[in-house]
Amino acid sequence: MHQIYTFLFWKKLYSIEKLTPDLLITLGLREKNGKYTNAGALFAGENDYRGIDLVKFGDNINVMLDRAQIEKVSVLKLCQDALQKYRQYYQNEVIDGAYRRKNEQIPENAFREAIANAIVHRTWDVNAQIKVAMFDDRIEVVCPRA
Repeated sequence: MHQIYTFLFWKKLYSIEKLTPDLLITLGLREKNGKYTNAGALFAGENDYRGIDLVKFGDNINVMLDRAQIEKVSVLKLCQDALQKYRQYYQNEVIDGAYRRKNEQIPENAFREAIANAIVHRTWDVNAQIKVAMFDDRIEVVCPRA
């Protein structure tokens, strides 16, 4: 049975103390027979959905420096793990005199929006991953479509 991923936003939005089976049904995340709805499965800690395949390329597409395949986890974890990889390759700190500042090669907000859009707009009944190709000067995100 799937375990529901932490719903911090639900708790905050609706002042919910505990997610009970009845509440999950009310929120449309679970059916009366105990099975999760598609939305509930997407937020579950474990599910059967393909996730994201992130590849950091070197000088060309024949040089793969790193690869992370994030699968069968909550869509919230997909976003968190993708952001972690982004920060690994596109953010650093620069010391400028007595100050330290964060340097972004590609804006984090743009990357987060691209990942969120790919998750929201992908076709979930297609058994394929969202593909994220990371290059030095750009990031390409492709989501499965029917």
